[in-house]
Amino acid sequence: MKSLSTAMNSHLQGEVLTLATCWALTRQDGVELFFTDFDEDLVVDGDSYLAASGYSRSAIANSSSFTVDNLDIIGNLQSEVISEADLFSGLYDYAEVRIFMVNWQDLSMGTIPLRKGWLGEISARDGAFTAELRGLSQALLHEIGGVYAPLCSADLGDSKCGVDVEALTETDSVASVTSRGVFTLTSYSGADDVLTGGVLTFTSGENAGRSAEIRGWV
Repeated sequence: MKSLSTAMNSHLQGEVLTLATCWALTRQDGVELFFTDFDEDLVVDGDSYLAASGYSRSAIANSSSFTVDNLDIIGNLQSEVISEADLFSGLYDYAEVRIFMVNWQDLSMGTIPLRKGWLGEISARDGAFTAELRGLSQALLHEIGGVYAPLCSADLGDSKCGVDVEALTETDSVASVTSRGVFTLTSYSGADDVLTGGVLTFTSGENAGRSAEIRGWV
């Protein structure tokens, strides 16, 4: 149940509304970003919501069933705000999102809460990204508990696996880059496919700390 201030309730009863939508995003690493669809930056509860992000959203749909609520967040890709590289590297996976409205003429009226959820599927095209916002009902659709399967459910080297990956680790540096997903190492010369299915972790450079599975090695 949404509780609004008396002043906001009075404003909503008026003939002319001066409302703007804001959304606050908190990534898994703790980084917070703030955006608004208003044409100027807004400061709400001490946080500056950026208007230059080009943010917009689809209509919000709620239901009383267990179907996933429908909402897409659309914004421009800007290197100083949200970059395509950060999106596809997983920095925004499962980020928490809060969406609310304010009276931009009088921010002291408080907020109108609209939605809280987490980012789901993200796509990018022609300089813009679209992020699916998933509500609490999404979690109820996930299977919880152990699953038995022909293949091992553990990740190599994790607590369930128990294999010492230090003995299997190779260290090298990037000699040249062919594309986003293809590059050449400086000195490693193991047999074909010996690294296929392994995990590559960058220890320096712009990708430092990021990991990805190796699709193929020649």
